[in-house]
Formats: sequence, C-alpha cells, structure tokens
Amino acid sequence: MRDNLLQELNLRSRCIETTGELTGIQAGFLRFSNIFRGIFAVVFPVLKVSQSFVYEPHVRA
Repeated sequence: MRDNLLQELNLRSRCIETTGELTGIQAGFLRFSNIFRGIFAVVFPVLKVSQSFVYEPHVRA
C-alpha cells in the first residue's frame, strides 16, 4: 500500500511538472508531499525495527 501511495504522489508531481502550471496550492501540495515522503521514508524503517525489538523476546519466551 505504501508503494502505491508513493507511486501516486510521483505521478501527480510529474503531471504538474509537465503541464508547468504551478499554482500556489499545487506548489504547496508538492512541497507537502515531498516532506511527507521524507518523513515516511525515515519513520517506516524505524517502526519496523522497533516492532522487531518489541516482538522478538515474546517469540523466544
């Protein structure tokens, strides 16, 4: 699901780039999507790692 979301964001940003019509709202959305993508790229692996640390001991016990 995460990959689909990223692909959709990439497609949208590409569409906006090709038309060249960057209104204030579109520019804001583009900036927000880039920030969101950056946060997601950092948070997602951290969540996976923290989950593995939390669940590992219970599995072994």
